[in-house]
Amino acid sequence: MRQIINVKDIKVFQQFIKLCANRAGTVLNANDIGGQLGVDSKTIARWLSVLEASYIIYLLPAYYENLDKRILKKPKIYFYDTGLLCYLVGIRSEAGLVSHSLAGSIFENFIITECKKDYYNKGEEPELYFWQDTNQREIDLIIDKQKSTYLYEIKSGKTPLAYFFKNLNSFKMLAKEKDKKVKSHIIYGGNESFKREGHELYSWNYLLEKQL
Repeated sequence: MRQIINVKDIKVFQQFIKLCANRAGTVLNANDIGGQLGVDSKTIARWLSVLEASYIIYLLPAYYENLDKRILKKPKIYFYDTGLLCYLVGIRSEAGLVSHSLAGSIFENFIITECKKDYYNKGEEPELYFWQDTNQREIDLIIDKQKSTYLYEIKSGKTPLAYFFKNLNSFKMLAKEKDKKVKSHIIYGGNESFKREGHELYSWNYLLEKQL
């Protein structure tokens, strides 16, 4: 890759990839990355496009439906290979992953990537999005299908907590005002799947059994 894009300073490019890894699961801010590296925005954009074309990263677009004028429109960044992501942020063991400050983001990255791969393996082109507004309300994954819109909050915790449902409820209220049909789900780190407060809760193991 460094040869393809003719990187003159290898160390800067390596720092760039690590900065991307440390931002996995967050809204992409290319200007912030460029500022830390002392690299202009055009170079950052070019490097990002090469990482995308090489299937190292992908950018999850923001949900396009204008349910609220305060939504953010920049994409979020994820890595196709969660193992590579762990390596880039310095994780070398299972214990290191569990205790790492980015464990929740890495779990989110894993779930969304597996969902994306599952669709591709079935020859389908999924319409995947995320939603976030200026009040930091966020839905991690939105899948648009013909009859309904499916919402997924992704939490690494093994026990469902009240705050897991907060953003789903907010989005459903906005959707109701627009007469939009939505179905809400939580994918979490526990082992049981069940229904609570109008939401379906899925164990992360569920992804191994059924496509979202």
